[in-house]
Amino acid sequence: IFQECERIWEKSDLLRACTVQKPTYQSDNCFIKFKPANGYASSTITAIPLSDGCLSKALVLTNDRISYIEDFLPSGYLEQTEYPLLGQVKGEDKFSDVSYVWSNGFGKTLKITTRCGYSVEGTQNHPIRVFRNGEITWVRLDGVLDTDLLPIDRRMAWHQGTSNITEEDAYMAGLITGDGCITNKYKIRMATASSEIAATFSSYFQNTYGKSPSRTDKYHLDVNGIKIRQDFMNRLGIFFVRTNEKRFPKEIFKSEKHKVASFIRGLFDTDGGFYCGKKDGYRSGTVGFFNTSKILIDQLQSILLLFGIVSFVIAKKDRSEKWEVCYNLYITGPDVEVFYKQIGFGISEKQNKLEKFVTSKNRSYSVRDMLPNSVSSKVLDLLDTFPSIKERSIGLRRQHLPKGISYSKLSAFVNECARLEIKDKRLDYLTDLLDRGYFYDSLVSIEFSSAETFDLYVPEDHTFWANGFISHNSKIRGSRFYTIACDEFPHIPEEVF
Repeated sequence: IFQECERIWEKSDLLRACTVQKPTYQSDNCFIKFKPANGYASSTITAIPLSDGCLSKALVLTNDRISYIEDFLPSGYLEQTEYPLLGQVKGEDKFSDVSYVWSNGFGKTLKITTRCGYSVEGTQNHPIRVFRNGEITWVRLDGVLDTDLLPIDRRMAWHQGTSNITEEDAYMAGLITGDGCITNKYKIRMATASSEIAATFSSYFQNTYGKSPSRTDKYHLDVNGIKIRQDFMNRLGIFFVRTNEKRFPKEIFKSEKHKVASFIRGLFDTDGGFYCGKKDGYRSGTVGFFNTSKILIDQLQSILLLFGIVSFVIAKKDRSEKWEVCYNLYITGPDVEVFYKQIGFGISEKQNKLEKFVTSKNRSYSVRDMLPNSVSSKVLDLLDTFPSIKERSIGLRRQHLPKGISYSKLSAFVNECARLEIKDKRLDYLTDLLDRGYFYDSLVSIEFSSAETFDLYVPEDHTFWANGFISHNSKIRGSRFYTIACDEFPHIPEEVF
């Protein structure tokens, strides 16, 4: 955009004669300032980029599958070319029609990562939702501040797509993705110390392929056969081979929710577990999953949000430098119960332990159930304005509110206001935050990088869910076209936006 404006200025003798100086550059635009004339003050022409930016490796939820944006492009696609896309995508408030998808090409990007490990990478001018000064607003990636909170959308949602695989296929894919090995083209190997997993593995291949696995030692079972291995991989859409390349099979992405839950159950039955400890005088429970594949962990963390589950990820390098980094995903607090209801374990020992914890009366507190501190001030204001609200009757303590308020306490407060028929704009604000149910995470890092970026155009809603973040869409944005808008013009054509 800078080069184009300078080219116009240099080629126009009249423009140079009428302006104060050559174009002035800013971070996302440039402008030309005109000389005052005939008693009128100076005015400017501003060059506005049409781009809203694009994202890299962003999982989205459409009406028929979970997918990366780039997977909607045809093979041999061209950069900055619109490819029509039929269907809908999950946005900020609903599923909306998508018009087309494209690649913006390879370029500089910014990757932001939250304290819990959620991340999104895109061009520097790509807008996402942030919570700033008590409001949810749009901010470009290069404008995100370390004081901002990032809303992570964990509202349950799913697509209407179907797959040809069974729930048993999905569970077996989870077991093999977790503790299996398909590196050898002649066999599928399962490593396990669990008699339940060994029995399930054996019965599945006997019933599906008429082939019983052979036990090579105490912990390993092999299913031999090139055709069996290849058929299983093709049916499930498994294309990874090495451990650190593990990821969700493509067939799982377009499967029904209960089948995806079955796949995730298989993952947690192998490389996961439930751990119960004691913290601050209360028993606490944690569901964990551990793997060396960063891609698998990122996909799992994002997809768990669609089940209403928030998790956090910690990277660790155990034992020695020769070992690969292990990514530990943890589910704590109220999300443990959501995991129990939505997914659970298939192994009886793990599931029984989890069920005993969930059905007990142990406290399940988590900071991930808290709203931003500024929300508490609205509640305090309403308590001062309406003395009829008795905070103790709904479990509120005024002296605790400056430290924050949980969703459960806010829900009780809003319901009490509704019972008292209180009408107030501040209450509307609180109700909207409650309905959205976002998890507000803090920023932990901003990294400069480079990658190929992609985008969707959603003409009605202009938003889409991407890795849990609320992202703004584009139109001809991303392709390098620009418009000149003058401040004297009272109207900018609608098609510009």
